[in-house]
Amino acid sequence: MKTVEMSASLKGRGDLSEIKKNNNLSDSSVVILKHTFFALAAIEFFQKGKDGIFAEDIRVKDEKTGREFSFNLSAKEC
Repeated sequence: MKTVEMSASLKGRGDLSEIKKNNNLSDSSVVILKHTFFALAAIEFFQKGKDGIFAEDIRVKDEKTGREFSFNLSAKEC
């Protein structure tokens, strides 16, 4: 089983920065994930007014190959 770990924090002005981890993600995949997390956080924090969000065991499956990946996400207002 391959594991990928990413961690991100949302700064007070809406900045998203990553904490580098040893992983096998390509640079283009990291960019896609960063933009996805930023969009999700922006909607939840700024449009819906939440002060924290979390999601455990988000599963993404490639139907063509059957490969499946699991992600965890958490963020809170500073």
